[in-house]
Amino acid sequence: MEILQKTHQRATKQYLTETRFVFYCHIKIKIPLQPGAETLIDQCFELLKSIDEQYNSYSQGSYFDRINKNAGNWVEVDETTIWLLNELDKMKSISNGIYNVAVMPLLRLWGFYQNRSCSLPSFDQIALLTEQLKGNVVSIKDNQVKLTRGNELITGSFIKAYAVDQVVAFLKAKGVTDALINAGGSTIYAMNDQGHPYWKINIPHPTLEDGSWFQIHLSNECLSLSGRKSSFITIDDKQYSHIINVATGWPSLNYQAVTLTSSAFYGDVISTVLMANDTDKKVNENLKQAFKDKLKYYVINDAMPAGIPVFIEC
Repeated sequence: MEILQKTHQRATKQYLTETRFVFYCHIKIKIPLQPGAETLIDQCFELLKSIDEQYNSYSQGSYFDRINKNAGNWVEVDETTIWLLNELDKMKSISNGIYNVAVMPLLRLWGFYQNRSCSLPSFDQIALLTEQLKGNVVSIKDNQVKLTRGNELITGSFIKAYAVDQVVAFLKAKGVTDALINAGGSTIYAMNDQGHPYWKINIPHPTLEDGSWFQIHLSNECLSLSGRKSSFITIDDKQYSHIINVATGWPSLNYQAVTLTSSAFYGDVISTVLMANDTDKKVNENLKQAFKDKLKYYVINDAMPAGIPVFIEC
């Protein structure tokens, strides 16, 4: 664990910071140094670990892993899994099918998660999967879920963020009003009070490897970032993003999407939608209506801005 001092508004506060590897990324939690702080951080990471084991599609025996491995059959799940799938289905509708939790077959088609050299898929292969994913691939009946055969769910766009929301709720219940949870640099939740009204957060440049692009003040909200700078495959000397527009079946041409929301879960899913959406202007209008007064965002498409991007307020 690391003890830091932070000077702010003539006051000096010490923080306890710890970083652990969960959800296949480094997650850092920073809370004020006070009696019981070490126990509190341990409890936060236990909560993260529990959610990782129960709901991450990469965790053997998790609810989503069992749904995938039993495609075509009903699988008994808990209320959280039902809630997650229902909310993700709403986002599929809002995004006109651009976002889909069952995107894994398309990712594999493009060569992601494969230990082989990549080649460009045929138009027929892409069309077959996009047509397959247009329909209702997930059925829910009471406390049971059935995934249609040939499909596979992937939780990477939301489960880490859902866990961050649970940690925030846990800390608030314990009376913590000042904290920072940084989950892999792509999901950053700031908790603030009057004594410490914001955290300074650096935004990475969409294409340049070194240094930050600009800095924002984050206060009682989550910054979610989706980008392709470090997550892509190369086919015939051309880079293809890991974020796929499921409606077209092609990797998105966008470079970066950043959202500010009060919920890490919705922020991460929305940033994925915005990043994936390189074709349908109506989707952004749908998001503005669905998350009115609850969302700020910007998107960097294939044309880099001359200066610092301006957040659009919904």
